[in-house]
Amino acid sequence: MLGYSEMLSNSFPETDKRHKRIEVIHHAALRARGLVQQLLAFSSRQTLEFRMLDLNRVVRDFEQLLRRTIRDDINIRYHLHDGRLVIQGDVGQIKQIIMNLAVNAEDAMPSGGELTVKTSTMVIGKGQEKYFEGLPSGDYAVLTVCDTGTGIDQETLACKGRGTGLGLSTVYGIVRQHGGIIQAGSEAGSGASFRVCFPLRESEPEPLQPVKPKPHQKGEGAKVLVVEDDEIVRKFVVQALDEEGFETREAENGQAALELLEKGDFKPELLLTDLVMRGMNGRMLYEKVCDFMPGIKVIYMSGYPKDIISRHGVLDTGLSFLLKPFPVPVLLDKVKDVLKNGE
Repeated sequence: MLGYSEMLSNSFPETDKRHKRIEVIHHAALRARGLVQQLLAFSSRQTLEFRMLDLNRVVRDFEQLLRRTIRDDINIRYHLHDGRLVIQGDVGQIKQIIMNLAVNAEDAMPSGGELTVKTSTMVIGKGQEKYFEGLPSGDYAVLTVCDTGTGIDQETLACKGRGTGLGLSTVYGIVRQHGGIIQAGSEAGSGASFRVCFPLRESEPEPLQPVKPKPHQKGEGAKVLVVEDDEIVRKFVVQALDEEGFETREAENGQAALELLEKGDFKPELLLTDLVMRGMNGRMLYEKVCDFMPGIKVIYMSGYPKDIISRHGVLDTGLSFLLKPFPVPVLLDKVKDVLKNGE
């Protein structure tokens, strides 16, 4: 849905009413993808891109978007710790935590109120681990979101990790993936406070560089073999590459791909293959293809999180990888980059 709506949208000018209808479909698909990502985060199976982050910087960068999201009758205050708070995390998921807690607080203040976002530090001493769900002793960065809303009764507070809505449950899943904990405090009618603890790091934060658009380059007839057992995904990938000027062939599984290549009529420069397939997986296929085409490059595709794939021994660090679902520009950029620079 995302891929085809994206390609259709580019076929009509923005003033065309068909373009606007396609945009509605595209945004609906984006919301569906977001829901799936929330479910993955809740079940701790979301794919995360960890880097060293300054928690204060993440909060500041998110301030404007949060203000546009939360109702105007809610005053938002910030109290940030002096100096940097370096944690290891996924910047998008940290922002998801802030957003979910803020929206949850908004729901608890139907007549307006005050939302406070704070950062601080905390030290868990020896012997105190039991009070923090077993977190090891050491230094922690703390993100606290408080509201002046209706509060939460003690029975609901006791259902830790089993929130009545997906928002808090998602936060719980993300926090656990980051090696932290979330603690809630409230009484009915007295507001609520959520405190998230992340292990504090001594490393320097990595700079958050804006993504610069790459110059547009056509496929220039480069040959790509697409191997994918889902026909809809396979046809979408082939069509996107064909429209960009690549010469493509397709196969529904590893065996069909080998039979196509053994004919000798098509000698691809790149193997673009699904990683997890029945019978012969993508890694096994690539190894077999390399026996008689040693110079071929490879990109793996999968909808499974990379950490789960790695545990099954089918994906090594450094190999080119596309996580489904991917937009057309990401697909094209990855293919062109691998063809130009290798794996």
